[in-house]
Amino acid sequence: MDHWSKQLFDEKLGNKTSYGFIVGRTTSGKTFLSGQMKNILGYEVISMVDLTDTVKKSMGDDDNPYEGEVPIDKVEAAVLKQIETTKATTIKPKFVFDGYTHAKYDDFWAFT
Repeated sequence: MDHWSKQLFDEKLGNKTSYGFIVGRTTSGKTFLSGQMKNILGYEVISMVDLTDTVKKSMGDDDNPYEGEVPIDKVEAAVLKQIETTKATTIKPKFVFDGYTHAKYDDFWAFT
């Protein structure tokens, strides 16, 4: 490949890629790369950190914000809801996970 071509890229992958995972250390560029995959390749970004914050806000209110750890099963449910919502409105959706919030990699892998 001597130049970038989304069509050629999709052909090389067999147009079968529907999920991707961006992992790395803090400030390694995961969110930037996920954004590029969204803008250039049309992936839906799933940020478990953002979803955790959203779930945490829903577990409390303005007067009594929730202060504890958010149970991972609630975050997983939010991920699944985002995936189902996207699938209902997008033809051949593709997803990229911008990191994960599970305590152990094996737990994340089991979830996926």
